[in-house]
Amino acid sequence: MKVVVAEDTGFCYGVKRAIDIVTERLKEKGKVYSLGPLIHNQIVIRKLEKEGLRIVDNPSQIRGDLIIRSHGLHPVLIEEVKKRNLRIIDATCPFVKMVQRRVKYLITNGYEVIIVGDPNHPEVRTLAGFARDEAIIVNNSLKFKVQSLKLGTKKVGVVSQTTINKKDYQKTVAQLYKKIEPEEFLIFDTVCQITEKRQKEVSILSRKVDAFLVLGGKESSNTRTLYEICRKRGPAFLVEASSQVKKEWFIGVKTVGILSGTSTPDWVIKEAIDTLGKMK
Repeated sequence: MKVVVAEDTGFCYGVKRAIDIVTERLKEKGKVYSLGPLIHNQIVIRKLEKEGLRIVDNPSQIRGDLIIRSHGLHPVLIEEVKKRNLRIIDATCPFVKMVQRRVKYLITNGYEVIIVGDPNHPEVRTLAGFARDEAIIVNNSLKFKVQSLKLGTKKVGVVSQTTINKKDYQKTVAQLYKKIEPEEFLIFDTVCQITEKRQKEVSILSRKVDAFLVLGGKESSNTRTLYEICRKRGPAFLVEASSQVKKEWFIGVKTVGILSGTSTPDWVIKEAIDTLGKMK
């Protein structure tokens, strides 16, 4: 069976940066803390935990340096940690930091802030925090009822979670504008460029392959989005590791396309290539 690997796979810059920061601190301190998972990939997280990373749910559990996760951290939690005089090392993805600045600009200048994304995702909850928890969060599913939105101003600004489907975001924004008709409607293109590039690669691969294998954490938003896009193009399977690949998935398949989420390490991709290459 032939295997075709997408052009862009493995860690994105933001994930690699976060892991490098943590690894360096662990060498110096032996133990560091993260409020919530550093990234959404359990394979990588388990490895870092063995090296001394401690993932906790509450600032009261922190007993040393705090690493701010790649998705960012709610400003209230940051202030709580500062009050305890603990050292904070910021490993927030630079692109996510940019979106946080956009949200702060909007709320400071009197805009009603709308965040398009998963209301339960840590990045979205953090963005809402930068909007003083006054933002309206809209799921990027096009199933929400725009009529139910209650806006207190005619100035509206929109940002998105960085890992959602770019095309769906554009449709959502168009629907919002059509229903709300604000006097000012400021839209920021905040879908990560790497995420968008990987989404576009599905279209390229679909002309070459019979099925897709998407590698990444089940909790990873960008991985799930990639998987859902693949499913619209043909048979697609999502796994965290090559050990989860089942031979029966690829019966009659001549060519498989491999894609990965942005928090998937290269060695997982290599193992998957080897596993598929041995299938007949």
